[in-house]
Amino acid sequence: MIRQIVLAAATLTSATILALTASAREVPSRRTGDLVKSMDDRTIQCIIEHNPDLIVSWFSTLPGSSLERKLVSRRESQLAWCNGTNLSQAVDWVVEYDHAAIRAAILQFLLKKGLLVVPEIRPAGLDRVAWYAKEGTIPPESVVANDLGYCLAKSDWPTARNVVLSRRGSVQEATALRTLVPLVGGCIPAGATLRIDKPRLREILEETVFHAVGGATAGGLNSASRLTKNR
Repeated sequence: MIRQIVLAAATLTSATILALTASAREVPSRRTGDLVKSMDDRTIQCIIEHNPDLIVSWFSTLPGSSLERKLVSRRESQLAWCNGTNLSQAVDWVVEYDHAAIRAAILQFLLKKGLLVVPEIRPAGLDRVAWYAKEGTIPPESVVANDLGYCLAKSDWPTARNVVLSRRGSVQEATALRTLVPLVGGCIPAGATLRIDKPRLREILEETVFHAVGGATAGGLNSASRLTKNR
């Protein structure tokens, strides 16, 4: 069996709307771009502050799972409110949120603002790899990505910690990622396929660290977000 690991050259887009024109399929045209520029720190803080229970529930699911889609889709009107999108004007277009991009942005915000405490000592939570709810369907790639993050963090916690606490595009980030990349092959099961680039690898590690340090409670998120807002 061969481990198929593709380190893609292209980086993932941070856009939060996917486009699909009516000419391609018989569905209403989908307007694009509305949420791309507005999904900033202020929007993310609004989502956390007004929907801390959503964040806790959301991050109990694996990315891309049917349970995640079901959970977040029910609350998209609240995402629109924070984003300032007027859904009443959506007559000939349909807003489609990129849950993966928003999820990654929330994690980045929590880490950047220090709302997650990432200890120097290896957290006990790294031994709880299967932290996620298993209802519904889960893409195999999501499980592989989750296991990869845990494997790398357990193999070299100080370096994984450096990755998630470093500034994006910094020398510190590049150095830490260079250290971890050679370990990736040994963390992918035989026969599994996972397409990743370095930005995606960082996102996987951010997700791992979130769960390894115990995630967050709704009350804690709400209080921390309000403190951040008042700084």
